[in-house]
Amino acid sequence: MVKVLHTSDWHLGARLYERPRLDEAEFFLKWLRDFIQEEEVNILLVAGDVYDSSLPPGEAVGLYYNFLSELFRENGERVRRGEFKVVIIGGNHDSPLRLEGPGEFLRLGGVEVFGRWGEGLTPPGPVRIRVGGERLSIHPFPYIAPHEALGKAPRWNEEEREEYAKVLSEAMERSVEEGEDVRICLSHLWVEGLQGGGSERSLEVGGLGQLPLSALPTCDYFALGHIHSPTSVSDRVHYSGTPYPLTFREAEVRRRVILWSPGEGAASVEVPLFRRLIRLEGSQQEIMERSWLEDLRGALLEVTVHLKGPEPGLNERIRKSLGKRGAEVLAVIPLFERRERRREMRSTLLKPLEVFELCWKEEHGAEPPREIRDLFLSLLREVGE
Repeated sequence: MVKVLHTSDWHLGARLYERPRLDEAEFFLKWLRDFIQEEEVNILLVAGDVYDSSLPPGEAVGLYYNFLSELFRENGERVRRGEFKVVIIGGNHDSPLRLEGPGEFLRLGGVEVFGRWGEGLTPPGPVRIRVGGERLSIHPFPYIAPHEALGKAPRWNEEEREEYAKVLSEAMERSVEEGEDVRICLSHLWVEGLQGGGSERSLEVGGLGQLPLSALPTCDYFALGHIHSPTSVSDRVHYSGTPYPLTFREAEVRRRVILWSPGEGAASVEVPLFRRLIRLEGSQQEIMERSWLEDLRGALLEVTVHLKGPEPGLNERIRKSLGKRGAEVLAVIPLFERRERRREMRSTLLKPLEVFELCWKEEHGAEPPREIRDLFLSLLREVGE
């Protein structure tokens, strides 16, 4: 039985509040290699956004190629027998040239990489593989921006949204030939009507870069990337989502890959969590109480503190206290009580310090602390110099 494993949106090189996420990515890729071995997966599909940016850090690039190298070391014999293949496409975060650069070399190891469409909106591929008695054709459709597909600067209107969907749909349909092969499509796009959630947003005005479900060509399995939450659009169309949460907003959703076989359908496989992302919110006392009741060891924290006014040294105190509980605080966000502002009109010209004190009192309901006042005066002197 042929086994196809679908994953996407690795975003190698991503940071959260400037903290690198390479340890989590490395953990996932090691787990992925082990899973491929244990399940004897025949085809690995990576549906775009391998990297988090078009210029990823060297450590992220090294992690990617080390993964492919280890994958070949473990599956080289199956590659030589034609029983194992990796197909990777580019996403909107990837540089097509960076992905495709070593393509000929990677092909020797059973890895097919497609970063862009051909001239005249010609899709690359297909990739064909025969496993046992079944023939499969994999049709890669890398991410393509509306202005590239339409060949002009978009005007962001309904007419061009429909034109984009029509042009892309027809190009994909021409590529997916009917025949005896099991047909698999692979793309990085946004199916309209879905919520992106998390850190991925539809950047095209008016949904120009989104496609209706009806625009997708008919195939046995459609592997999608771009949306970060695992989402089943239909029985045959699936988003695998990111393998680890990229933001605190995404932390509530369990991460998955999808295992698919002809005749068996799709099954979600949960990816083990390497590090928890936890949000803490409340007063200082409430946050401290929760930190003692909850196991925070090894977690990354985003802490929102409810305050009546500024408290110098709060950031350091919070980080130090929660650090003793084994957590790593990535952000301390002060949230001040809302106050009704009443500004008095004055006919006299105020001095800078008086303006500062007045604004501070309106914002926080009290006079500025001495250390804040002294800091403001110090800044004034620096500007004057």
